[in-house]
Amino acid sequence: MKYVFALISLFFLHACTAQHTKGKIKNKKTMTKSIQEGVCGTVTFQSGNRMPMVDVPSSGKSVPVVRSIEIYERCNMSQVEAINGFYEHIPTRKVATVESDKNGKFCISLPAGNYSMFTKETNGLYANSFDGEGNIFPIVVEKGKITTVDFLISYSAVY
Repeated sequence: MKYVFALISLFFLHACTAQHTKGKIKNKKTMTKSIQEGVCGTVTFQSGNRMPMVDVPSSGKSVPVVRSIEIYERCNMSQVEAINGFYEHIPTRKVATVESDKNGKFCISLPAGNYSMFTKETNGLYANSFDGEGNIFPIVVEKGKITTVDFLISYSAVY
């Protein structure tokens, strides 16, 4: 378990050590100097059977993907209508858009605040994480800190 945590930590550290230029990752060595606060992370697409079973290997796949990520002021489930798990109109203000690279990594500078994050999919905007108050994929950016996010796109997966 220690090794898994160490690998995950190194992965996020690597994801947050690139330079942010118009939402795209450019230079891996200078990002921590250029982004003082914001969000860095990965986008992974999951598909297939992800159900853990004894003595049966999972047939599911997880692959990093290029996606447009839209960040809005904090949005609640009570404010939107989802159609088959996708959203079309977010009533709060769009704050930023960033694109993940071929390794699923992204970083974007954002001021301290509360946000909701979505990926842009063919069927609309997608988010599958909520807090206990119904906020959609809630992200908190603290002053002077970088928030790490693992965005799992799981609408093609079965659990």
